[in-house]
Amino acid sequence: MTVFDRIHDTIVFGAGHAGIAAARALRRDGADVLLVEAGPALLREAGWAFGDDSTGCAGRDWLEWLSRLEARCAAVAGCLDPGVVEAEMAELLIAEGLPVLLYAVPVAVERSDGLLVAVTVATKGGLRRLAARRWLDASDAAQLAVLCGTHAPAPQWRRVSLILRRSDWDQGIEGPVDCPALDGARLSLEPTRWANERRLAIELPGSRPVDHAVWLPALTALRGTRPCDGAVVTHGSVEPLGRWTGGWLPQGLPANLVLATPALAGGGWSLGGRYAGGLAAAEGVRAAPASSPRPGTPSEALPAETQSADVAVVGIGTGGSLAAIAAARAGARTLAIEPLPFAGGIGSGGGIHYYYWGVRGGLQEEVDVRV
Repeated sequence: MTVFDRIHDTIVFGAGHAGIAAARALRRDGADVLLVEAGPALLREAGWAFGDDSTGCAGRDWLEWLSRLEARCAAVAGCLDPGVVEAEMAELLIAEGLPVLLYAVPVAVERSDGLLVAVTVATKGGLRRLAARRWLDASDAAQLAVLCGTHAPAPQWRRVSLILRRSDWDQGIEGPVDCPALDGARLSLEPTRWANERRLAIELPGSRPVDHAVWLPALTALRGTRPCDGAVVTHGSVEPLGRWTGGWLPQGLPANLVLATPALAGGGWSLGGRYAGGLAAAEGVRAAPASSPRPGTPSEALPAETQSADVAVVGIGTGGSLAAIAAARAGARTLAIEPLPFAGGIGSGGGIHYYYWGVRGGLQEEVDVRV
């Protein structure tokens, strides 16, 4: 029997810190809990956005989690090592018997007697239906709440991080960095878990698009104001970390749908604060009424938009992006599909630039010349 064939006690959408906190707490009650994530990873705030602030939660679960990370040299003095966090949490959830469904995007909801009974998700295997008695939306974008008819606010700030390494750093180098080229931005050089590492944090107003174009002016400003010769940028945020001021009061939601999004109470940088919000939301789930869903299949009456093309390229990383460009230049009407918010794959997302070591010629060399 798969997760699509049974009726769960609670389904939690969003496998960030809030969602995992709530799912673990409810699982310890003996409930049948399923954790669902639209993307490919757990704790994206750490492993993808490079958030590392462990403050904001004094709960036993969180302190035990920090102790586990400390034993792996991945947590110290309020900072986490984002690269270790995801792998450690995956091991922990397996040990606790908490099932996780990745790559499942909610696209439609079903209600009965004013309660939420089922959600249709788009998966790699097509549309599938999930049924549960109670629901928790812990996604930053409030995905279930939006499908139920409300509007979720955008974050007031978005933060990306560039990680730099150097054999030794001058004392007192940390602090604000002035960057006139990025109007309205707040930049600062900060310490991390490791002595030879520093983070250039770039905070941008939520109304401003955040993409990798901000990296260059930010690094130029750092170089012009700090002694950082010899420092190397090793990686940067794949996606931004959002921050909300709080105060969002959604209306008209099903009584068995509880929210644990940072737009409710505010905050965003503190991972411990998000975890604490998930623990509080678990209490709301316990008190929520239960629906009586029935097994079924996804509704065929889903809103859909159809596009046609001569060539469709699925996955526009370092190879797919060049394939799409080549097809379009050859005169084909080309549709490029990518789940991430940028093209180029790890070359763009991770800042890896060694692809020009190889055979000369073609589109890759053209890209290299432009770079």
